[in-house]
Amino acid sequence: QYANNLINEVRLNPLAIKVMPVGNGANDKTAELLADRIRQVEYESSATDAYRTAFENAVQRGYGVFSVLTEYRSWDSDELVMKVKRWPNPDMVLWDPDCLEADSSDMRDAFTLDRVRKSEFKDLYGNAQQTSFGDELIGAYPQWFDKETVQVAAYWYIEKEKRVRYTLDDGSPEGMKVYRDELEKGFKVQKDMLLFANGTGYRILNKRDVEKPVVKQCITNGIEILEEHIIVGTTIPVFPVLGREKYMAVGTEGGKRVE
Repeated sequence: QYANNLINEVRLNPLAIKVMPVGNGANDKTAELLADRIRQVEYESSATDAYRTAFENAVQRGYGVFSVLTEYRSWDSDELVMKVKRWPNPDMVLWDPDCLEADSSDMRDAFTLDRVRKSEFKDLYGNAQQTSFGDELIGAYPQWFDKETVQVAAYWYIEKEKRVRYTLDDGSPEGMKVYRDELEKGFKVQKDMLLFANGTGYRILNKRDVEKPVVKQCITNGIEILEEHIIVGTTIPVFPVLGREKYMAVGTEGGKRVE
């Protein structure tokens, strides 16, 4: 009863993203424009249902999840749009067990699982080496294949790209940020000055070695890599919604796992 009361309260007052103007010249008008765009994305992808399902799972079983994907607007469109994806069964998402932040923003990898009918698999992944799955293969990989379906997993992971960042004195309070790998050929660094190829130069306020997170994804059927992608953004777009957290000591006794 108490869980139902809490869930019904959220159903009456749907969850949604709010935008607050903070720093870097942000103002109320910019925040309002971003909020309007986010609301449009949420409306087009029925994000309220995804948020509510994740919350209900967090209340009832301790954890829920939703994700944000980039897809084509329709089958005949070249326009990419963001969509919020609903996961009714959070056990189909396996996220990094070592992340510690409450919002899981320090997640380093994750799996999202799906089941595809064998009759549809070839249409979706025509370049796959395995398109007919016999009894021998099913017996060797029972967790991936059965008589009717193939389990497909998307593995999301982060790689770090080393970069050099200069903060230049352009008269602004925070300085101008430029990255060495983005500069046109012909630039020079002389003492504390960065000289561009066109002859203009700025005093270097700070030089810093940074590591840019690059999000990558590969699709597998358990035997081969079907697709590989680089994902826009710097964090894995999988968002766990956690209820009560409990940590337990795990060890072994007599060769068996005990808690």
